[in-house]
Amino acid sequence: MAKGSWFSFRNSAADPSVAEVLLYGTIGSWDEEFLGLQTARSLVESLEGLADSVRTINVRVNSPGGCCFAGVAVANALRQQRTDKGRQVVAHVDGLAASAASIIVMGAERIVIADNALLFIHEPWAFGVGDAVAHEKLAADLRVARGSIVATYRWHSTLSEDELGAAIAAGTWYDADAAIAAGLATEKTAVPTQEDDEQAYRQAAAFSTAAMARLSVPERFRPRVAALATPPASRRPAAAVDVIKACAAAGCLSLAESLVEASATTAEVKARVTEAKAANEAEAKRAEYITAVCAQADAHRFAAGYIKDNVSLATVKAHMVELSAMVDRFEIDSTLMPDDGGGTRTANRMPNPTAVYAARAAQRRAAQ
Repeated sequence: MAKGSWFSFRNSAADPSVAEVLLYGTIGSWDEEFLGLQTARSLVESLEGLADSVRTINVRVNSPGGCCFAGVAVANALRQQRTDKGRQVVAHVDGLAASAASIIVMGAERIVIADNALLFIHEPWAFGVGDAVAHEKLAADLRVARGSIVATYRWHSTLSEDELGAAIAAGTWYDADAAIAAGLATEKTAVPTQEDDEQAYRQAAAFSTAAMARLSVPERFRPRVAALATPPASRRPAAAVDVIKACAAAGCLSLAESLVEASATTAEVKARVTEAKAANEAEAKRAEYITAVCAQADAHRFAAGYIKDNVSLATVKAHMVELSAMVDRFEIDSTLMPDDGGGTRTANRMPNPTAVYAARAAQRRAAQ
C-alpha cells in the first residue's frame, strides 16, 4: 500500500451485496489528518457511505496495530453497522491482529482467524514530554484508555474483567486455538477465506521496523511474525510489446489484448500462451485427421462442415464408413427384381451422398 494508506475498500467481484475492508498496515495516529493521510474518521465515513445494497462487510486484517483510539473508534463504527444498518460484519485475521488491530476485530459479529495467524493484546502506552503534572495526566489518560480497551475486548471475550486485565498487563500472544478459548475469536479456518483476488490477499503487509520492535514477540512466534513482516514481492506486469510478440509467435494473437488488460505477469503470459498453443495444435491435428478421413471416402466437401461443427472424430469416421458402403458399386447390388419375381431386372437409383450427410446432420442436431 502507499504511504499513509492503512485501509482500503472494495466491492466483492462475486457478490455486489458484499463489501471488503482491507486493514493491512499500521493503524492511524493523531497526526495523520495534519499530514494529509488517511484517518480513522475517513474510514468511518467510508463505512457510512456504503450503498444500501451492501448487506455484509468483510474486514480483512494483517496489522501490527497502531493508535488505540483509532482502533476503538473503528470497532465502534463496525458494531454500529451491525446495530443500525442490520449488516453482517465478519473480521478475518489473515496474519496478525496486534494491539489496535485486535481491538478493531472486536466490532465484528464473527471473528475468523486463520490457523497460522496470531493475535496480541497489551497495555496502552504513549510518549510524554513535560513536567510531573503532565506525566501524571498522561498516566491517568492511559488508565482511561485501558478501561476502554478492556470494555471493547469484553464484547466477545469469555474472560473475566480481572483475567482480561492480567492478560493485557502481561502482554499476551494468542495463536488461533488460544484466541478462540479466550473468546477473542469465534472460529478458525485452515486457509484465509478471502474471495479470489490474486494481487490483494496473497501479499503480507510490510510492517515497519519500529512497529515490530514494540511488539516484543515471544521466541516461539518470531519466525511466524517475521514471515508476516516480509515486504511483498512487487507484481510487475509484462510489457505490452512482449505480450504481443509471445502471442504472435504461438499463433494466438487474439489472446494478447485480454492479457494486457489484465496486467498479466511474464509467468502468467507464458502459461496462457502455452495453453493456447497446445489447444491450437490439437485442433489442427483434429482438422487434419477429418480431412484425411473424408478424402479417403472421396467426400472432401464434407470436411469443412465437420470441422466447423466440432463433430467428434469417432462420429466422422462412422459417417464416412456408412457413406462409403452406400456408394460402393462393388458391395451394393444396383438392380432390383420386380415384385412378382419375374421379368427383367431394372436399375436402382444410386444413393445421393449429399442427402445422406444432410439426414445424418439433421439427426445429430435433433439429438442435441
